[in-house]
Amino acid sequence: MKIKSLILCFIFVLMAKPVFSKDIKSIEIFELSLTNCFNSMPTNNACLSELIKNHLPDGNDAITPIADQVEIFFIKWLDQETVENVYKTDQRDIGAFISYRNYIIEDSSASVILLEMTYRRVLGLWYVMSFNINSTQKEIREVLNY
Repeated sequence: MKIKSLILCFIFVLMAKPVFSKDIKSIEIFELSLTNCFNSMPTNNACLSELIKNHLPDGNDAITPIADQVEIFFIKWLDQETVENVYKTDQRDIGAFISYRNYIIEDSSASVILLEMTYRRVLGLWYVMSFNINSTQKEIREVLNY
């Protein structure tokens, strides 16, 4: 098993005025889009950043390039491998206001990386409010509670 020690950790909590771009009609459908995106990598390199950027609050132009950086780091982590599986490992909802979800992405060498997403409901509509990607064993074990 190839050892990957690239640490990819970006957390962005967006607390802007409630002026937003495209809302998420259903988190489950958004998750399916995420899975399809990961399964199409590295062929479709722009899908992750575009998916995230399309669902971030408007008026945060300084943050949108970070989605591109996360995608670049993910592709670097993936290297020449392909995505084998995307597992939703945890979901924690706080009322109908915030949903925290964790995903383990496994590549064809059996290496894994953690994607943490926070979705927030604003005026009845869902948006991506934060994201974190990390390949360290410590973080992955902490999320998996082992």
